[in-house]
Amino acid sequence: MEKIVSHRRPKKISKKGLKELENLRHMNDADIDYSDAPPLNKKQLNEVARIVRERKKRMPSITLRLPSQTLDKYKELGKGYTSIMAHILCEYIQEHSHV
Repeated sequence: MEKIVSHRRPKKISKKGLKELENLRHMNDADIDYSDAPPLNKKQLNEVARIVRERKKRMPSITLRLPSQTLDKYKELGKGYTSIMAHILCEYIQEHSHV
């Protein structure tokens, strides 16, 4: 299993960073420079779609009861917090498996 860990709390964004994000929000698609990222052909797009479908198949949905304080801490991480929880659980199992 691939080891992926990214459960750090994001750093606070500076005023300059917030301004840059605001500028990006109002940018037109025509203003984006794609010269270093050529468009994908149909075969490449289909491959990406296949990988996404396979990944979704590998991770079944479950119900898990957690203390509300624990859940609140994870929710503070923002969108994707359930993926972070999954990565932490996978890493724990890897580190504590004696197989």
